[in-house]
Amino acid sequence: MAKRRRQEALPIAKKSWRDEINNEDSDGSDAELTRYCGAEESSQFAEANNDTSQLLHHVELATEDEGDEDDVDEPTADAALARWWRSECRSNEATRGTTAAATKNLAFLERSEAGRCFLAGEASGLRDKVSKGDVDASIHASLASFLWRLRDFYGARQQYNRALTRSGNAPGQRRHRGRWANAVEMLNRQIAAHEVQRAATIKMSGMASPAKNRCVERRAMSSLSYEEFIECYARSRVPVIITGGCASGMVGGNLKKWSSQELEKRLGSRLVPLKEPSLTSMQWASLEDAGTVPGDEFIRLAREGKTSRYLFDYSLPANRPDLAEELSIPMYFANDLLQGTPEGSLYREGWPSLFVAPQGSLSELHVDSFGSHFMMALLEGTKRWRFYSPEDIPYLSPSYSRSPDPSFEVDLSQEWNKDIHPLVSLASPMDCVLEAGEVLFVPAGCPHRVEGLTPTVALSMNYVDPTNIELAKKEIRVAANTDPKAARLLQALHSGVPSAAPPAGGAEFVPFTAFKRG
Repeated sequence: MAKRRRQEALPIAKKSWRDEINNEDSDGSDAELTRYCGAEESSQFAEANNDTSQLLHHVELATEDEGDEDDVDEPTADAALARWWRSECRSNEATRGTTAAATKNLAFLERSEAGRCFLAGEASGLRDKVSKGDVDASIHASLASFLWRLRDFYGARQQYNRALTRSGNAPGQRRHRGRWANAVEMLNRQIAAHEVQRAATIKMSGMASPAKNRCVERRAMSSLSYEEFIECYARSRVPVIITGGCASGMVGGNLKKWSSQELEKRLGSRLVPLKEPSLTSMQWASLEDAGTVPGDEFIRLAREGKTSRYLFDYSLPANRPDLAEELSIPMYFANDLLQGTPEGSLYREGWPSLFVAPQGSLSELHVDSFGSHFMMALLEGTKRWRFYSPEDIPYLSPSYSRSPDPSFEVDLSQEWNKDIHPLVSLASPMDCVLEAGEVLFVPAGCPHRVEGLTPTVALSMNYVDPTNIELAKKEIRVAANTDPKAARLLQALHSGVPSAAPPAGGAEFVPFTAFKRG
């Protein structure tokens, strides 16, 4: 991770890089851009230039949507950076793209030298306002957003806390307080990771060798009791593969009924939303929205290796309840506390979900949201997984700049690089290849990366049980600062938590209809 930037502002360039390469002696070529920006930045500037109007459009829309009569929206660093970039590019195009592309470009721009100079100049002006005293809470929040993008995490947290202290109780201000409280929590997480990194760097003598990879344990369902699973894996946060019919039991003992060939017929022409992996993405798991296509067409293309897109976490209860009702839930995962919340509650109807992917599909390193456990039953194909423990997160260069859930700067698709990410050597990875017919348990809070070695079909479920309820409530409490549905879910989960117990009668599987009754 880059060192924390102090509060002194960077000098403001008298001429922008765009003015420099657009002077009368410049031909505007890639070589000119490389000369000014450096080879590493030039191609990324060109890509960002192609998306300038979409970048501004989405950032400004997000700001406009938040306003109301009692509101005073602070000028945020992201919105200012987007406006500056459009001005620098002198773009009049009306093309509008995806929010994801805008976010990706902003993330690059804020780290470029030109972007940092702009942000530092704006932060300097806001700091002058604050130094004169008695400014509105929104000015503190605005300064905080600029300091955050400049990676002055401590200064940003201080300014957000001042904004919270100065904010009032008008409806608009209450909404802002939720956003600012979220920002403080995200900065707390970033600073905690930074402190661990700093301490680890001091203790490292020379370059440590990367930790040896461990293998995820395989357990036969016939010999793994519910009680042992809870104590040795769920409560201990240890991944495990469950073999011996656990996956086939979810689909009535007939894996072929859920093969890609059969699903092609069963999904038919109904449109399904797709994702696409992108190593440069700032989205969760580095997956970008990739439009919708008829389900049968997509599955055929995936099976034939003619697409890189991915049917990811497609909710069966919400989209295909007829298919969901065919399923049964293995006893280990059937005590889902979300099913005991009122109908319509957040996350209650999300799972089980369907994954269909071509060979080579990727979900880059990520942590599942809201402190949930995760399970995947692989019905067809093979997937390679890598796990890290929650304690390893600081060593993986986490960023909390746009979400309480970390994104990771470590690129696990490349060989370990001691110069860029030396602390990766302190992390202890666990690896496995999941085969068709097996079920994988992924503990709450564990970063993981997934690669499809062949075309695959899988069922999955995120869930909350007594072993992760406290973590889930902590994460949902953060979301509740800005999401009323999360606040209602938190209230429902506070009503009482039963102890971990196997299904009544010792059943190995619980039919979906009984599972939904909580």
